[in-house]
Amino acid sequence: MLHGPAAPAVFLRAAPDGRRVAAVHLLGNGGPLHTLSVWDLHAGTAEPSATVEGNFSGFAFAGPGEWIAAADGTAIQFFRSVDLGRMQRLIGFEGAVLPKPGSNAVIAAAVDGRLLNVAPDGTPDLGFASLNAVSRLKPHLGTMDLASDGNRLALVYANQNNPRAGLVIGLFDLETKKLVDRFSTRRRQIQALRFAPDGRRLAVLTATQVLIWDVVTKKRLALLEAKSGKETRFALCVEFSRDGRTLFLGTDDGLHLYETATWSPLRRYDFARGAIFSVAMTPDGLCGLAGGADGRIAVWDLDE
Repeated sequence: MLHGPAAPAVFLRAAPDGRRVAAVHLLGNGGPLHTLSVWDLHAGTAEPSATVEGNFSGFAFAGPGEWIAAADGTAIQFFRSVDLGRMQRLIGFEGAVLPKPGSNAVIAAAVDGRLLNVAPDGTPDLGFASLNAVSRLKPHLGTMDLASDGNRLALVYANQNNPRAGLVIGLFDLETKKLVDRFSTRRRQIQALRFAPDGRRLAVLTATQVLIWDVVTKKRLALLEAKSGKETRFALCVEFSRDGRTLFLGTDDGLHLYETATWSPLRRYDFARGAIFSVAMTPDGLCGLAGGADGRIAVWDLDE
């Protein structure tokens, strides 16, 4: 168990090289809204090796894990992961920050539709892509994900023709810079998107449910209810295992595991009592990470 600030761990990621874990904790105490903390798993200590305060809305490791890109509401800040010393700050990219599968780069999004690609050496490529359609779609830039091929972006935005019809999920091709498909969810609130490793299944997290969509056929494969017995719970986070055979759902009463062949529940983890706000996998797929309401990060062997 890794120790952090006594506040919900709302964002959580493992570095590509598997050495470090980072999390953003929500403070909400009248000062800075968040802390970004890093743990060195090779150091053998439960305490973070570095912490920095800010108003962070998301982050991603880049390179093998030597540095972190974090969105602070008005810009993307770049930190050295070893000590969270700031490298540089790029204004105007206040959207989500995502690791780019298949490379060591990260992608950040701006409200005006620009996408920022940052190379492993920390060099930003401002001309990487411009999704002109995005600026007209009123996107929810915190609600997006990249498929495992690194070229398909799923993004939530408002239904322009009929806002009451619910939110729309658009699929963008980052090579052609075009919207290639979209489908309506009939949901007014979507908290997160997660592609399965196959790039075909997409988990859509709402307030109390997880919808599983086939992005090729645009058919709904499953609807998972966040429940404890017969009681409906709040769904807080979702993540696929690295092999795509299981799905983790964090709720306000713990962490639940489903198998993805029939979408049947497998278990509820005993170590995760109380709300689980974030969940992630290590790059080798051997360990799981879960961030709780008390600020601690659980690390466990997925084979156990």
